[in-house]
Amino acid sequence: MKELMEARPRRLDVDSRARLLQINREARRLRIAGMATVAIFFGGFGTWAAVAPISSAAVAPGVVVVQSNRKTVQHLEGGIVKEILVKEGDTVRQGQVLVRLEDTQARASAQLLEDRYWTGRALEARLVAERDGADTIRFPDDLVAAAEHEPAAAAMMATQEHLFQSRREALQGQIDILRKQIQEQEEQIAGLDAQQKAEAKQLAYFKDELASTQALYDKGLGIKSRLMALKRAGASLEGSRAGHLADIARTRQAIAEAELKILDLKNQRMNEVLKDLHDTQADLSEIGERLQAARDVVERTEIRAPRDGVVVGLQVHTVGGVIPPGGSVLDIVPQDEKLIIEAQVRTEDIESVHSGLRAEVRLVGSNPRDTPMLDGRVTYVSADRLTDPQTHMPYYKANVEVDPQSLKRAGDLKLYPGMPAEVMIVTGKRTPLEYFLHPVTYGLERALRER
Repeated sequence: MKELMEARPRRLDVDSRARLLQINREARRLRIAGMATVAIFFGGFGTWAAVAPISSAAVAPGVVVVQSNRKTVQHLEGGIVKEILVKEGDTVRQGQVLVRLEDTQARASAQLLEDRYWTGRALEARLVAERDGADTIRFPDDLVAAAEHEPAAAAMMATQEHLFQSRREALQGQIDILRKQIQEQEEQIAGLDAQQKAEAKQLAYFKDELASTQALYDKGLGIKSRLMALKRAGASLEGSRAGHLADIARTRQAIAEAELKILDLKNQRMNEVLKDLHDTQADLSEIGERLQAARDVVERTEIRAPRDGVVVGLQVHTVGGVIPPGGSVLDIVPQDEKLIIEAQVRTEDIESVHSGLRAEVRLVGSNPRDTPMLDGRVTYVSADRLTDPQTHMPYYKANVEVDPQSLKRAGDLKLYPGMPAEVMIVTGKRTPLEYFLHPVTYGLERALRER
C-alpha cells in the first residue's frame, strides 16, 4: 500500500512534464506563426509602400462661379430712387430698365445746355452764310430736325434769319449810299469832261483867230486892242479848262476813296464774321461736350441691365431712398453661361499646379456617398498670389472646368453659382513610402545645407 502511494505522485509528475512540454511546443509554434504573420504583413506593406503609385494632389477649397462672373450694376452720380422695377430673382434682358432715379435736376441742366447749343448752331449757320456771301442761311439738318419738336431751336432759327436779313440790308444800305455818291461823282466827271472838251475846241479856234489877227497886226493892218482882247480871252479859256481838269481829278479821287470805303466795309464785316465764327465754333465744341455729358447723366437716371441674367443682391428697396455716388444697386448673374470652379490653391502647392492638370471636384455640403466625384481640368492659374478679404490668407486662383460628360454621369446633379466645392488637383504620382519619407529627407536636406 505504501509503495502504491509513492508511485502515484511519480506518475502525476511525469504527466505534468509531458503536458508542459506540449504547451511549450504549441506556444513556440504560435510565436513562429505570429512572427511570420507580422513579417509577411510588414514586408507586404513595405513592398506596397515602396512600389504602389498613388496620385498626389493639391487640395483646394472652391466655389462654383459663372465663367464671365456676375455683373455688379453701379451708379456713377447717385440719386434719389423714383421707381423700382425689379425684385430679387427676376430674370431680366439686356437694356431693360431696372431702377429709375429722379431726373428733374438732370433734365433742367441738360435743357439749359441744349438751348445754348441750338443757339450756337443757329448762329454758326448765319455766320457761315455771311462768310460765304450766300443769299439765304442753310441750317444744319440736326437743327432743322430739332426745331420740329424744340420751340427754342425754332425760335433761334427765326432770330438768326431776321438778324441775317437786317445785317445784310444794313451793310448793303451803306454800300448803296457810297455807290450813289460814286455815281453822282461819275456824272460830275462826265459834265466836267464835256466842258473841258468844249473849251479845248474853243481854244483851238482862238488860236487860229489869234494867229490871223497877229499876222494882220504885224503887217500894220490890225488893231492892237483886238489882239490883246483875243489873248485875254484865250488865257481865260485855258484857265477854265485847267480848272475843269482839276475838278475831274479831285472827283476821281473821291470816287476812289468811296470805293475804298466800300471795300473797308466788306473787309470789316468779313473780319467780324470770321472772329465771331471762330469764337462760336469754340463755344460749340465746349458746349457740345458738356451737353453730351449732361445727356448721359439724364440717360443714367434709368439704370438698365448690362446683359441678360438674374437679379441678385438687390440693394435698393425704398422709393425715395438715396443711392450714393458709385454705389452698388444690384448684381446680375448671367444666364446660359458656362459654370466653372474657382479654387483657392495654397501658396505651398502652387509650384506643382499649372494649366492643363486633371482635377477632381466634389461639391461640399451634399452627402459624399450620394455625390459622385466630378472630373475637371485646370484652365487658368493666376500669375500672382491674391489675398482672401475675409480670412486674409494668401492664395493663388485656379479655374477648373468640369467635364460635361462627368455631369451627365452624375444624373440629376446640377451646378449653381455660389455652391461650395472641394477641388483636388492631380499634380503627379508618388509611392506611400515617398510620402512618409519626404518630411525626413526634406529636413535632412535643409539641415545639411544650413551653415
